[in-house]
Amino acid sequence: MSTSNFPEMSSHFEQEQLRSSPDKGRLGGVVAPEKTTPSNSPLSGGELSAANKHPAAWNESRHTLGMGEMDNTHREFITQVAALIAASNAEFPALFQALINHTREHFIAEGKLMRESKYRGLPEHEGEHHRVLGELQQLNRSLKRGRLPLVRAYVKEGLPEWFDTHLSMMDGALVMFLKRR
Repeated sequence: MSTSNFPEMSSHFEQEQLRSSPDKGRLGGVVAPEKTTPSNSPLSGGELSAANKHPAAWNESRHTLGMGEMDNTHREFITQVAALIAASNAEFPALFQALINHTREHFIAEGKLMRESKYRGLPEHEGEHHRVLGELQQLNRSLKRGRLPLVRAYVKEGLPEWFDTHLSMMDGALVMFLKRR
């Protein structure tokens, strides 16, 4: 995972945890934080965390692109991320696998739509899909090795921020292209 796409993850996680991480160098070295002070508390300097800036909640005005099927798929993605954040440790692995399956199907459908429409942004857009799906699969392997805090941190901090950025930039450009055809 490239933490340059997730500045809060880079500063918040890497600076505190890289020193002791057995997965150092993997997934950008990002590991779950051990500190218990919320990043938006007065004790932490008052900064908002990525989870607060990018909550795992559907925002009609920010997330709706105006293409029914795509909007429904994105709404389901956010619902699954929110369920993962709230899940017990016992529920988490099955829900994470369901998110991977949903994401894979979502990316396949979107890739097909881009190919059929001869969308010029296909290589970059699909490359981003492959990168994120690869991260999810690597995190699933980490989860199976008992690295639940790492995966929970990614789901809570990284995925909502990535989704908001991807939706507004890449999916937004795709929808504009499709509507002009």
